[in-house]
Amino acid sequence: MGRALMIVATIALLAACRGENAKGASRLAQESLANMLSLRSYRLEMEMDGRPIGAMEFLIPARYRFVTPVDLTREGSGVVETVWAVDFLYYRRCKREKEECEPWQKQFPTPIPIGRPDSMSVYVPGWPLTFLEMAQGLQRESETQLNGKEVTVLKGQINHVRAFLENYRRAYARVGRDNLGEECTQGPSGEKECRPITLETLLERQKDSISYYDAHPATIWAWIGAKDGLLYMLRLQIPPFQNQGQGTTVAARFLGFNEVVVDIPVVFPTTTTSPTPTP
Repeated sequence: MGRALMIVATIALLAACRGENAKGASRLAQESLANMLSLRSYRLEMEMDGRPIGAMEFLIPARYRFVTPVDLTREGSGVVETVWAVDFLYYRRCKREKEECEPWQKQFPTPIPIGRPDSMSVYVPGWPLTFLEMAQGLQRESETQLNGKEVTVLKGQINHVRAFLENYRRAYARVGRDNLGEECTQGPSGEKECRPITLETLLERQKDSISYYDAHPATIWAWIGAKDGLLYMLRLQIPPFQNQGQGTTVAARFLGFNEVVVDIPVVFPTTTTSPTPTP
């Protein structure tokens, strides 16, 4: 009897510890989100399966700079640099970031700041913060160091498809738009018929992926500064859809807290050519 009671007490203690761990991890994540939102500026660098896929810089209240890899010629690759401001969008092509660049050009801005207009995922600002907010089952995994900083590592799960779409919706909401654009077709009589694109529209189109990743969520890790509570890195391990192919790892690293400056480029002559890079 005594041994049985001891086992029950041990199980209860372990469950209580896991519960406190979860509460502490969730609280740490929420505090980190608040700290990130209070920053004046920062830079975010991204990788997919160890390969750089772009960077973005943010300066309050609403100025962004994107660096997006793109094939420029058959002889090599380069980047498109884009500065998004409320009034205009500025862009140029470079062999490397800020090196061997064409002259800046400008056009009217896209509806939302975005690094690649055909994307609803990592090129939409704010996605790592939305992911940390939406992560489920967060637990403290370890205390370690990252680039000389003491950090706490949190680990949890997330449906990345649902989270990317929610971040896309929030990007439109921040600029006062209820819908995510519109799509138009030609009616029976030749007239143009347009319909708004809503979050529900996108969720319906992605319902198979959303259902699958509800049952097989991605694993998410967050590295949070032990002293300043800032988010230094977020990593996703995404399983393959329906076990086809290999999974994908996405990493996002934050740096340059309150040190980033996003200047408005000087443009001459003015042009309205689209900067859309080729995926």
